[in-house]
Amino acid sequence: QWRRFWRAKIPHRARTMWWRFKRDWLPCGTLRHKIWKQEPHCSMAGCRERYEDKAHHTFQCTPKYIAWQTILKQHTSKTVWSDDDLHKVLSFQPPSFDIKPQFNITIPQLLACCLIGI
Repeated sequence: QWRRFWRAKIPHRARTMWWRFKRDWLPCGTLRHKIWKQEPHCSMAGCRERYEDKAHHTFQCTPKYIAWQTILKQHTSKTVWSDDDLHKVLSFQPPSFDIKPQFNITIPQLLACCLIGI
């Protein structure tokens, strides 16, 4: 999946976001706390999460969670997405879903759209 994603015709910033997710180098609360000793809370407006790790930063913050769920349900063959499924989306394993036939988009392109939106 990494090769497919890396070779896909997508913006470079989507690749950067995925690379940072895999390397635990996202600008989330835990990284800010580790480097600059800042509070590790979520900086999203309206979010009161006191400890923002990479999973919260990418999937679990309420507006992001809703966006991922909406996009994936509308564009993929899978109708139910658990939290575990969301984490597997950015793993190195082959995807366990297909894009609906009416959409002219590849799996890496769909993931890139979601990552850029973060």
